[in-house]
Amino acid sequence: MTAALFLTLAACARDDSPPVSPALQDEEIPVYTFSVDPSLLQEEEILPGGIALRVPRGWIVQEPGSPLFQQFQPAGAEGFELDLLALSDEGAAMIAGTYREDVSPEAVASRVTEDPGSRDHFRHEGLEFHQARVMTEEAVLFVLATATPAGTVMIQFVLATEAVQEQTMRQVESAIGSIRPLN
Repeated sequence: MTAALFLTLAACARDDSPPVSPALQDEEIPVYTFSVDPSLLQEEEILPGGIALRVPRGWIVQEPGSPLFQQFQPAGAEGFELDLLALSDEGAAMIAGTYREDVSPEAVASRVTEDPGSRDHFRHEGLEFHQARVMTEEAVLFVLATATPAGTVMIQFVLATEAVQEQTMRQVESAIGSIRPLN
């Protein structure tokens, strides 16, 4: 189920949206800070484009050649490369990848949900993010997208509904709060 949600999102996030108007580009973008508990996180991982982040403790990072990693590599999303996959025993996944083609962070978030109340735009650690949130009976999905020199990086958390517990949410918040540019 987690793989199906991810594959659907990766395949449909093509950027055919109109450019953002100058008035929107000049708006003040809020700066968000997150509560980070280092005891809930593993060692730092480095993504293409110079972004560092930490995976929640106890989540198993899959090797790029592993069958599970290959299962999450989308077949229908040209230009998208899966860079990181971490899975928990409770039915949660952290997925990070890079769109090497012209796909804006805003397009990634707007393809996840058209509901503006479920999207956000903020800065964290000097990076500008577009975020989308979706909740269904089966899962909760958080998608963050930011532009880097290597392309648009998408970081996604998929939590099976039964995995949505306070500890897991604290791990996700800490992982998001750990995202930072390397420069």
